[in-house]
Amino acid sequence: MKQNSAAKLAFFELMVVVSNVQGNVGSADNSYVYKKLCTFVGLARNPTAPEAQLPVTPQELTDLETINATLSDPTWLDLFFKDGNDKDDIAEIPTQLKSNPGWSDNWGRWLQAAKLAKADTDKSTMKRFNLQTAAPANAKYIKTFVERALVIVNAKAAALADDITNTKQVTKEDIKKELVAAITGAADGVLTLPIKDNLFATAAAANMQTTCEAKDNTNGAATIGAVFACLCIKGNGQTGDQICDHSDAAIQWEAATGGPQMTDVKALIDGCPAMQDTTVTPELLVNTLRDIYSTISINSGNGYLRTFKTGNCQGHNANGFCVKISGLTSDDDTKFKQLPWVSKIINLSNDIGKVNKHNRAVHLLQAEARQQIAALKVLGRQPALTEFPPAPPTLDRRTQQAEEGKCKPQNTTPTECPTEHCEYDEKATDGNSCKPKPVKENTAETTGNQAGEAAATNRCTAHKDKLACENDKTGDKQNCAWRKGNGGEPEPEKEMCHDSSFLPDKKIAFSVVSAAFVGLVAFENYKDFCLIL
Repeated sequence: MKQNSAAKLAFFELMVVVSNVQGNVGSADNSYVYKKLCTFVGLARNPTAPEAQLPVTPQELTDLETINATLSDPTWLDLFFKDGNDKDDIAEIPTQLKSNPGWSDNWGRWLQAAKLAKADTDKSTMKRFNLQTAAPANAKYIKTFVERALVIVNAKAAALADDITNTKQVTKEDIKKELVAAITGAADGVLTLPIKDNLFATAAAANMQTTCEAKDNTNGAATIGAVFACLCIKGNGQTGDQICDHSDAAIQWEAATGGPQMTDVKALIDGCPAMQDTTVTPELLVNTLRDIYSTISINSGNGYLRTFKTGNCQGHNANGFCVKISGLTSDDDTKFKQLPWVSKIINLSNDIGKVNKHNRAVHLLQAEARQQIAALKVLGRQPALTEFPPAPPTLDRRTQQAEEGKCKPQNTTPTECPTEHCEYDEKATDGNSCKPKPVKENTAETTGNQAGEAAATNRCTAHKDKLACENDKTGDKQNCAWRKGNGGEPEPEKEMCHDSSFLPDKKIAFSVVSAAFVGLVAFENYKDFCLIL
């Protein structure tokens, strides 16, 4: 995985000790950090990978597109296949299709839906939703519903577009390789006897501080295994026993250019317990780094990871068992983030975070599409309808949502804010000056529908006998019906003359189908998962 030295750790506070350790470095003084570092070792042995990346286009959206194509005019559908146009090449798109708004963004999905509809000779998708048995008179209403449903779902897709990306899937093997690289520097993902030249960024020497000190990201303890050696093994000819849980009082750094023995480092790695059935998450990785970082002490403009008393990190109980991080201060975490083993873990956290963020957004899109499909199934079961349930005024808000993808917070000047769909608010306090224009609702149409319904109701209630009621017709259409009232009508238990359009099944169908158009679910505000130390 590509390293990113600019990666940040989120919601992280530097909790440093600005004073020296009182008394000599004693037994188990570094056991806390050792155990925290062991978290990465335990995960590397048998990691549980996070949820696999979901497809960019959910099956539910493909189903709606396929149904829409199946119900389309065959002459329009044929445009996709005329003269070999069934290709993904933009140059092959027929002129007639280019007259449709958003054709360049939608071409790929249109083509896929057209191919599925053409290949679906037995209309299996229609059958799966029981639409092939729908009343023939309702076909036009089903087509209208599917078109509106796609407007709604595609509006949500546009709003989530920044989060739904074709990012790289992070597998179990990817996690093992990245963690092992952070632990021993090996590239094969296997925790075997480490190689000294891979542990340290510079050649190991008898002088522990010189070998372990991280002046920048090109020298010092480059791996967790090297940090183990610096925190847990005493220096050549120095004093200090059992500083970490599994260190041996008899082992020490070798003289001259020897440095630590690899068998001793391997013993420290092997002393870390396995972490069975633990899913590797950004939160787990970041919180562990945060806990390790909180143990750093600051002295004379430098940071010291773990126990520092005075003078140096020479592996002596009168001085310190520590890793010196040159230039690390309490208000600048850059030096810590640049440590090679830290940056590898940050990058792994970011990679997993991108997949998780993508999946959360896809789940939201799936939920919207499933809501539309549920209403579509209800509509498909209804008897012959004489009108389509009017879309409530909130449908205009849906259309407005579709434009929000064009009015982005990144558009920070009036010039960058497109005037066709957006308006610039220089006084905005929410950080978003470029917002969609408000859409006026068609109150005239709503008022007209309500007036018509009221007139029909008054007309029927004027009939006081059953014969006059049932003879009220316009051509073959029955205007009134002698029946008991239902929801919202007067005297529901009494048989009287009512408007014939208010039949129970139809009212249920109207309310359920119209409900699919009521307000978009609030979008989760996914912020980039960053690491801020």
